[in-house]
Amino acid sequence: MRVAGDVQGESRRPGTRCGAFRRGDAGAPAGGGGGGLPREILVEGWIDLAFEEPEGLVIVDYKTDAWSSDEQRRMLAAHHARQVAFYGKVLEAAGRRVKESWLLFVGAPRSVAERV
Repeated sequence: MRVAGDVQGESRRPGTRCGAFRRGDAGAPAGGGGGGLPREILVEGWIDLAFEEPEGLVIVDYKTDAWSSDEQRRMLAAHHARQVAFYGKVLEAAGRRVKESWLLFVGAPRSVAERV
């Protein structure tokens, strides 16, 4: 697995307690030839925010989906969890330890952070 772009070096903030990375390119080959898929396919996405704590990186993915109930938001979180898990796998393949991942819903009716 390779990481396209410099995920580790994007937008570091010198002088802060932790390094922060924004909008890093997380393109990487995926797939394994099973289920009729080609042996290798390229999956590309953007890590909205990752910051480093002593125990490892924390990944935050911003979501602007509209939702009207906590149940609907939980369904959206389940839908987006696979994407954030993939970002973690890409970073780990690049030699980075991932501590945790979060979805930050910033749409109506209110902003909510949900750990995935």
